[in-house]
Amino acid sequence: MLRAEPMQLNITLPDDFHLHLRDGRAMADVVAHSARVFARAVIMPNLVPPVTTTAQAVSYRDRIVGSLSGGVFFEPLMTLYLTDRTPAEEIETAAASGVVAAVKEVGLKVPLVVRLEGTNVEEGRRVLAESGIDVIVGEGMADAAEKVVAAVGGAA
Repeated sequence: MLRAEPMQLNITLPDDFHLHLRDGRAMADVVAHSARVFARAVIMPNLVPPVTTTAQAVSYRDRIVGSLSGGVFFEPLMTLYLTDRTPAEEIETAAASGVVAAVKEVGLKVPLVVRLEGTNVEEGRRVLAESGIDVIVGEGMADAAEKVVAAVGGAA
């Protein structure tokens, strides 16, 4: 008589690609619920003032992780609120710190198209070009939309 060994199935936790959080008790409650279902999340801080620097993102990440109960694993992938006044050096600092690692960490399997407009477009292009992230840059909304269609194999 042949006896089959019990099979073990490990189900990994998925990622949340867009998790809005506030601060304090509301943040802790949402993080606790999210950590039950997701292993990590791309964090969109809904804070006033917004998270615009690497130091602010690191501090907020620490508050998120600190709100978790012992033994609970949850990795917040932080983002910065970028404006036309965000210096390229701040983006470089964030990328070097690993704080703005969401695109690299998530391992996108689809094209990422961004629309750059504002006063520091050329600086933004340079930072993106040097980031190692595979990004397609659109000149405006219409150009970005055409590039999305072309990138997924459609006819623009």
